[in-house]
Amino acid sequence: KHFDRVYPIWLCPHDHSFTNGLMPDPVEPSNNHNNNDNNDTSITSSGRQMYVDVGVYGLPQCVKDNRACDFDMRTATRAVVESLSKVGGFQMLYGDVFLTRDEFEIMFPHAKYKQLRDKYGATQAFREVYDKMNVCI
Repeated sequence: KHFDRVYPIWLCPHDHSFTNGLMPDPVEPSNNHNNNDNNDTSITSSGRQMYVDVGVYGLPQCVKDNRACDFDMRTATRAVVESLSKVGGFQMLYGDVFLTRDEFEIMFPHAKYKQLRDKYGATQAFREVYDKMNVCI
């Protein structure tokens, strides 16, 4: 709905594994869906799972039709990220973020990240990742 007839859309397979860092761990689809298949092998014994990185680079049709007022980037992006969250997905860390700080820290666990920032004195030297990506909401 929000991204009606957008082109181009970039689809990039992503071999996601446990990182012990800021990125969320891979999620077993059977834990997030009504999938009762106990033989689900979507995560291998190495803890890896295939994700798809979806990049929306085009403009929605309403913008192309000079009806930009019919499109709100904040609302559209938040709707997509909410849908991703429901299936164990997450927003990649290279795009604009329209989440609140609390929402962002739920999506990307920050405990270890904050420990490292403190340990190496980064709190005074560098902005947090959220502050680099956040679009004022």
